[in-house]
Amino acid sequence: MKEKYVAICEQLRVTPNSSVLKAIEEEPDLFFSDRFALPLNYLGNRGTLAVLPFLYDNSALRSLNLRNQGLKSECAMELAELFRYHPGIASIDLSHNRIGSNGGQSLMELFENNENIKILNVEDNPMDWKIIKKITELQKTREKKKTHHVPRDQAKHEQAMMEWLNINIEESGSLAPIFTPSPSQTILSLFSAKDERMHTQYDHEDTNRSLRNI
Repeated sequence: MKEKYVAICEQLRVTPNSSVLKAIEEEPDLFFSDRFALPLNYLGNRGTLAVLPFLYDNSALRSLNLRNQGLKSECAMELAELFRYHPGIASIDLSHNRIGSNGGQSLMELFENNENIKILNVEDNPMDWKIIKKITELQKTREKKKTHHVPRDQAKHEQAMMEWLNINIEESGSLAPIFTPSPSQTILSLFSAKDERMHTQYDHEDTNRSLRNI
């Protein structure tokens, strides 16, 4: 687990988070619990991108807390794609970050499509107030419904991951080149190409960074 995390950080050109490294050593099930939160730690935008693949692969995950982690739209959009068909996630806290309207739109669509999600906290983010209002309204609607958990569909979960990877590989997305899925689970691995490099491209809406292969 530690080696895979370090490898992903190298591909994303981000320093491995010392608290995450320590947590992996002390808690081998860090990424396999039903809850994930690092309240006393700061991952940053790209630092969070490095842990998203592990979180997605945990089908038992129900609560994700990434409050005040410096997330931008780039990370929010990746998260929205990854958790679109996640079978367990019920609560996501992305409050007090720097997510703009592009990321907010993706999160709203995630909330609309994955009915397992009952709570999506996006307060104190610089996104359009109409998006925040829509998410709030959706959340109130779900709170009124009888609480139930949709049975997991692991096959659909894995198929979604395969499709996400294929699209991102074709379009040179940021995470796809560094891990590939197996029929039973997502296995993280590095590409062996010697001359692969990553560069940074800026998003004009909120100066987000997205990594692409060259």
